[in-house]
Amino acid sequence: MRIWLLAGLCVAMGIVWAARAHGDVPAEEQLPHEAVESGLEPAPPSAAIPSHVGAAHEPNTPYDPGPESALWRYADLNDDEKALVDRNKNTDGWQGVHDSYGAAVREQAQRAAALAAEHQLGLEDSGTVGVVP
Repeated sequence: MRIWLLAGLCVAMGIVWAARAHGDVPAEEQLPHEAVESGLEPAPPSAAIPSHVGAAHEPNTPYDPGPESALWRYADLNDDEKALVDRNKNTDGWQGVHDSYGAAVREQAQRAAALAAEHQLGLEDSGTVGVVP
């Protein structure tokens, strides 16, 4: 009985000691909370950040690209950049890729539905149910 009482007392003292610990910095080196807050000066406003950056955005509305000077025009691109942009204009082969992904998604949806039904019925693996080895 005394051992349990002594062990409980040691655990309680350990919890109190851990709760009062302030980390790795010795107590004499720690600054009061007020001194830390009052010693900091606010950062000066930066002229490098445009005024349109950081503005709140309303949901379901298009984003504002910023000032007119920030927009890229096709005429401003060099020949290499225009070739990259023009390469994506040809969408002739895209439909086959879209159809393949669509078929794969439908197949995975059927598998997921079957697996969900197995779990609802409490079956581990429907492939082995009723099979005698």
